[in-house]
Amino acid sequence: AAPHAGVLRALCLPQGPPGEVIQPLPIQLPKKSKRSIDASKLVEEEEGEDKERAAADQASRDYADGMEEIFGSLNSLKQEIEGLRRPMGTRDNPARTCQDLQLSHPGLPDGEYWIDPNQGCARDSFKVYCNFTAGGETCVFPSKDVQEVREGVPVQACRVPAQPWEAGWWASAHEKAAAWGARSWLPLLLQFSYTDSESQPLGVVQLTFLRLLSVSARQNFTYHCHRSVAWHSAASGDHRRALRFLAANEEELSYDTSPYIKAAMDGCAARKGSSRTVLEVRTPRLEQLPLLDFRVMDFGEPGQRFGFEVGPVCFL
Repeated sequence: AAPHAGVLRALCLPQGPPGEVIQPLPIQLPKKSKRSIDASKLVEEEEGEDKERAAADQASRDYADGMEEIFGSLNSLKQEIEGLRRPMGTRDNPARTCQDLQLSHPGLPDGEYWIDPNQGCARDSFKVYCNFTAGGETCVFPSKDVQEVREGVPVQACRVPAQPWEAGWWASAHEKAAAWGARSWLPLLLQFSYTDSESQPLGVVQLTFLRLLSVSARQNFTYHCHRSVAWHSAASGDHRRALRFLAANEEELSYDTSPYIKAAMDGCAARKGSSRTVLEVRTPRLEQLPLLDFRVMDFGEPGQRFGFEVGPVCFL
């Protein structure tokens, strides 16, 4: 029993404070060296890095190209705006009208310049005569075959009719009359046509825009007469045998229908010998010009002759 008593005594002794718990150290794997990495993975990583660098280089080049294109477009736009603001009147840099050109360059002399009234592509620009002395008028001319027909003398392709001439007919109708076999007419001309300074036909669109950009227009018509009244008749004291004109809008213009026609000189009023009458159409109704045709009201008697000159039409 004595040995057991010692064991019991030991079990009954008071216990001391608890001891500290020691945590186990984490298990650390040794770092892999480059030698231990699979070679195929290393090649893939290098290829990925090369692709990233190539993509970055391409993006940089694309950006540079894009910026170059943007700056080029801005520079081109700047030049176009400067050209609109200060046109030079050249084929590549035309003005809208001669008046616009004069506002940009007040010292330019009268002469031929390029304009583009519709401000579209410069390829449809055309050359006109600019009368800066008159405030910047834009002038276009009739085609050469209708500019002038002298008394009884053929000029270019036109001919004055031999007698008899039917008074009151449109001039262009006498060519049709010849085709129809009406009496013994000689062909005169078709309706007046107009060209630029290089004898190119004047486009309808450009002419329309030229009218829109203007506030008035004028055109002269000179009638060369031999015993034929053009405007006022000194003998009767009236204008019953005054010339009549076909306007661009197909209105008929004469003394009794238009207040915009004035006689600058009227040498044909006396109806004696040879002389001339100069009529000027100056109108705010721009759709009336240019003139397209005319009618002679005093012709058909023996010994009568006439000729005419169609002047340029000038817009301002």
